[in-house]
Amino acid sequence: MKKLFSLRAQYSRSVLLVAESRHGLVARRTVLEDLGCEVTTAPGAAEGAALFSANHYDLVVTDHKLPKMNGIALIAEIRNISRSAPIILLATFPEQLGLDEASTGANAVIGKGVNEVAQLSRAVAKYIGRRASRKPPQIQGGTARSSAKTS
Repeated sequence: MKKLFSLRAQYSRSVLLVAESRHGLVARRTVLEDLGCEVTTAPGAAEGAALFSANHYDLVVTDHKLPKMNGIALIAEIRNISRSAPIILLATFPEQLGLDEASTGANAVIGKGVNEVAQLSRAVAKYIGRRASRKPPQIQGGTARSSAKTS
């Protein structure tokens, strides 16, 4: 069992997902898990900040609109802990709100809507590497077996 855990840890990436909406959490969690990420969710900025300060995450994905404290305030708290942590901010109509990387402190600002999944997938690949999209090799008899065929 230890061997299985270590192989999965080698191939997956940990993501902290912060969103107020239950629907948003479930939908985005599914996208991230389909990309091979291990996802921890938080329903608000305070919970997200507490989780980030207590754990290591390879990536943070947060909504702009959160209860009590918005995503930009959460990003500021995370930046006080780690200046290098990759952060993606999701917002409805970010251009109209004047939200961009420079004004928010995020590595990427993605608009919610039609292209969100494609943009989020590209950003995940960019900030935590393409390895996140690979599934771990199958385990059989205590050894790893790749499912890829070689010629």
